[in-house]
Amino acid sequence: MTNTVIWTIAIITVLGVLLALVLFLVAKKFKVEEDPRIDEVEKVMPGANCGGCGFAGCRAFAEAAVKAPNLDNNYCPVGGNDVMAKVASILGYEVKAKAPQVAVVRCNGTCEARPRVNDYDGFASCLVKSTLYTGDTGCAYGCLGCGDCVAACQFGALSMDPATGLPVVDESKCTACGACAKACPKRIIELRPQGPRGLRVDEIRIFGAVPRLGADFRRGMGVDRAENDIGAGKHGEVGELLHHHFRKILRRRKE
Repeated sequence: MTNTVIWTIAIITVLGVLLALVLFLVAKKFKVEEDPRIDEVEKVMPGANCGGCGFAGCRAFAEAAVKAPNLDNNYCPVGGNDVMAKVASILGYEVKAKAPQVAVVRCNGTCEARPRVNDYDGFASCLVKSTLYTGDTGCAYGCLGCGDCVAACQFGALSMDPATGLPVVDESKCTACGACAKACPKRIIELRPQGPRGLRVDEIRIFGAVPRLGADFRRGMGVDRAENDIGAGKHGEVGELLHHHFRKILRRRKE
């Protein structure tokens, strides 16, 4: 009986050592070498793993950045220009600074402007609600008010306003990761460049605020006159604040 136990233990021990050796040799032979810069890039990333960059997480972004020939198509909205400058320094690339963006809610259907016509009694989810009907107000394009965007935000930048029934963006906390925009089934949230003094660069609002620019464009006056009018201060403070944004906007409209 004793001999049997001893032999059993010995055989199992020998098999364990042999199998461990085989696994070690196989692992060494088929080892995949990883670029050490991936770890360096990951260390300077914010670690939010929000997916705002278009990748599954910061590690995936680091791998893509190392493999890419440049950083033109890679950008971390949470870390912004500071983080991208560090990434570029590690990889030996040049990176262009991008204007900060902010999430914008494109709905003014407040409780006062658009009263409810029914009461929804179901699972509190905009996605679920959108598959059932147009919403409490009967507006097929407006906010459904269940707060999927608020739940999707990892940075506490969104909250539901009980008075209006609409989400409110705290621009000081918004990282422009785009999670809220992806979570909205009605696509009423989008990312827009944040202009000077916190103004959002929105061509529709710009042309509405400065009608002369829209008129100049429609009459075929072109980009130069409209921009010169802004530079000359003919449109007051709005023109002064938004001067450096208009050339790109006007050209896009002209195209």
